Amino acid sequence: MDYQSVRILFERQLSRQDADDLLDDFIRLAEAKIGRYLRIERMDKDTILKADADGGHTLPEDYLAPREVSVGGDDYTQVNHSSYIEHKDSWNDEGVYCVRSGKILAYPDGDVNLLYCAEIPALIDNQTHWMLRKNPDLVLYSAMEAAAIHFRDDEAAAIHKALSDRIIADLNKDDGKDISHDPVSPFLSTDSGIMGAS
Repeated sequence: MDYQSVRILFERQLSRQDADDLLDDFIRLAEAKIGRYLRIERMDKDTILKADADGGHTLPEDYLAPREVSVGGDDYTQVNHSSYIEHKDSWNDEGVYCVRSGKILAYPDGDVNLLYCAEIPALIDNQTHWMLRKNPDLVLYSAMEAAAIHFRDDEAAAIHKALSDRIIADLNKDDGKDISHDPVSPFLSTDSGIMGAS
């Protein structure tokens, strides 16, 4: 399926005339949920990061999480920032890195080979994206969840949250990247309506 096909199906399932102007916003919120929790190989990218003037390595704009980090062919271990400083101060030759303020700090330093999980691009701008072709049900159920929360339909929100959460869990498990996530919906709403819509 492509974006318009999923959008039409979403519109039919939602079946609310007062939602026509919000359909794309609900799909954007669906993308936000999927990007927050889904971690599969199809999302992976690799790149080489050169050191900046301050010694850090600026992460790509679509970076979500690291998969593998290496320097000079040696795999590096991720640590927190305080452990990184202690390790660096001890002159230990074992390769370590940390992620801080949008950068990778690596010691010993060098060009960083980064395999990372990347954001899913906006589906409205990538209307034949693999997410739409392979997992249109995930996009649909997540959008239905966002819509149900906006319209304060708690029962529908719970049903579609369960459906989308199950698909995400199954995809992560099948891909060997099973991650736990907060059962509380990431979608926010206020008395004035939907949050995060543009």
